[in-house]
Amino acid sequence: MRPNRTQYSLMAVALLGSFHESLAQVQYTDVDPDFVIDDEDDLLFLDIDGNDTDDFIFGIGALTYYIGTGSIEDKINGVAIAWSFQPQNAIIGETISHDYAIFAFASNYSDDKLIGEHNLWIEGLPNFAFICGNKYGGVYGGWLPFGQIGFWQDIQTDRFIGIRFQDGLDRTHYGWIRCDAPDSGRVLVIKDYAYETQAGVGIIAGDMGEPVGIQTENKLLFSLYPNPAQEWIEIRHYENEQLFADIRNLEGKLLLTQALQSGSANRLPVAELPVGTYVAVIRNETGEVKGKQVWVKSR
Repeated sequence: MRPNRTQYSLMAVALLGSFHESLAQVQYTDVDPDFVIDDEDDLLFLDIDGNDTDDFIFGIGALTYYIGTGSIEDKINGVAIAWSFQPQNAIIGETISHDYAIFAFASNYSDDKLIGEHNLWIEGLPNFAFICGNKYGGVYGGWLPFGQIGFWQDIQTDRFIGIRFQDGLDRTHYGWIRCDAPDSGRVLVIKDYAYETQAGVGIIAGDMGEPVGIQTENKLLFSLYPNPAQEWIEIRHYENEQLFADIRNLEGKLLLTQALQSGSANRLPVAELPVGTYVAVIRNETGEVKGKQVWVKSR
């Protein structure tokens, strides 16, 4: 069978318009049609930032190791993601090591998770990780199924892999890849991906780069300016309810809360915050989140 090899690059898709780019720093790519990996010949190469360098590759992987004298074998087989050709790249996940082998498994994120420097990244060896897969035990040539393994067990829909990669100028970027795992560890569907174009700035899983401002009846519902910021950030909204702005760090710690007046320029003082990446969470009095925006304190 001829390998089904597909390569995606931002240069090969329609880029977002200038209005979009002026308000958002997220670059989004839709994998259309969705790419399905269910066979050893299925390979997907992803050039996340379109610089003609593959950043990640998806395919079916297998890891077999021997226990003790070698008469007993264990094997993990399933969809994996690799970045061996770009050693500075990484994904969010966990590594398990023992006397016989090192295993790495990609984390399974929902669409409200912040991806950034604070996450647990798989670095160094191994330079690939299983996403969904199954474990088998072998004795004298026979294999017995031990069940699913990793964080993508059972049926998963619209879940995210957190990624980190370097561009051609050796700057670090963070992003996400959205996937489905519809067949209990045997199949992976890659649907779309995005990354934050500002080097070193985190991204919320599922952020597709919509403008920070949302237009409805010629009124701007929510905006944050400037980004990056130094002394203050300004938030505007036109919702017909009382809203609040919570400023949190990447660990989720609440640093500042301020009530927001509808239709007004609400300035929040941020001069005393350390340089870094933060999240502005807009919520109502009951705690319902209306929006989130990652922003940077530059100095």
